[in-house]
Formats: sequence, structure tokens, C-alpha cells
Amino acid sequence: GKARQRPSVQIMHVTIDAGARWTVEAPLEHSAIVYIRKGRANLRGLANDKVLAKSQQTATFGHNGGTITIENANAAKGDTRKRGKETLDLLLLMAMPLRESVVQAGPIVMNSASEVNDAYQQLEDGTFLDRDHAMSQQQARS
Repeated sequence: GKARQRPSVQIMHVTIDAGARWTVEAPLEHSAIVYIRKGRANLRGLANDKVLAKSQQTATFGHNGGTITIENANAAKGDTRKRGKETLDLLLLMAMPLRESVVQAGPIVMNSASEVNDAYQQLEDGTFLDRDHAMSQQQARS
């Protein structure tokens, strides 16, 4: 069949010193997601609302592009011996939304109910995530 072009994806690993901020432009029509690996971040998007995200949390930005500002919220006022010196560590991912259907059943997420049913059958058969089995199924469908 015809190969589909994959959308471009930007993945950035960013560290921000205490009290500092970082700004990035998200391309128009791109969605963005931030995952805070360590620290606390004040996030501002197109609406300029400030949202606090903490370690092991995610935050999403809409698909309207624009400026994303992330500041290290660990610049604690007063006692800076501990929190105020912590570097913010995060991942930022930006891409065009795929606009594909999504079907979830328990921990399995696929594009159709049929694919979810196939995945559960593969779990029962012991072939789930088995590359050779997946390749043979794909060849049988072609």
C-alpha cells in the first residue's frame, strides 16, 4: 500500500536553573505536552494563564501554536538552601495532532474496537507485542 508520511515531532529535553525562564514558539496547529521530570514549573501558554506543574505531572497546550513560557518555580522566596537551588528538568513534545480515532478499553488504546479486540485476543494467546506474529498478521491482510 501507499506509505503515509509521518508528521514531524519535536522532542526537547530541557533543564532550567532556579529562578530562570525559557520561552519556545510552538508552530501553528501544533499541540504540545510538557512532562516535568524533576522540580516545579510555572507554565504559560497562549491564554497567558499561569499553571503550576510538579514533578511527574504533565500539562498540555492546545493546537493553536504560539509562545510557551516555562519558568522554574523552585526559586523559593526566603529559604533558598534547598528548593531554591533545584534545577527544573522537563520534556517538551510538539507535533501536529494526528486526528485519528482512539478507542480505549482498560489499559489498551488502539484506533478501532476491532484492534482492541485483537489486542485482547493476543494477550490471551501470548502473542501480544510479539513482532513476528504482528508481521505475519500484517502480511496476511495485504
